[in-house]
Amino acid sequence: MNNSGVFGNDWLGAFLIIAILFGGGWGLGGNRGGDVATKEFVQESVNNQGIQNQLQQIALSSANNNYETAQLINAQTRDLMAQNYTNQINVVQGFNALQQQLSQLGFQMDQCCCSIKTQML
Repeated sequence: MNNSGVFGNDWLGAFLIIAILFGGGWGLGGNRGGDVATKEFVQESVNNQGIQNQLQQIALSSANNNYETAQLINAQTRDLMAQNYTNQINVVQGFNALQQQLSQLGFQMDQCCCSIKTQML
């Protein structure tokens, strides 16, 4: 017979390696240490999933509250800036009106002084 296979004709060796890797609780794929899903373990897993969902909802609620707070702050800032702009326009217009009145008063005083000078001469 030809012994050209990996194990040759020794299939018992191949079977033992496969059994070690995948079987019986003492290999890589077996049931190590009797891990069995007990009723308590399943209940703890369900409770843990519920807690995780609640924590996720709390985090989402907090994020939504932060977003809403930021939007309110933005609205207040926008309103404050609009009011400040209006105040600045009013101040500039007031100074322009004062400047015009001072110029007019200066012109009137110049005219008055000139008329007094001509009367005295």
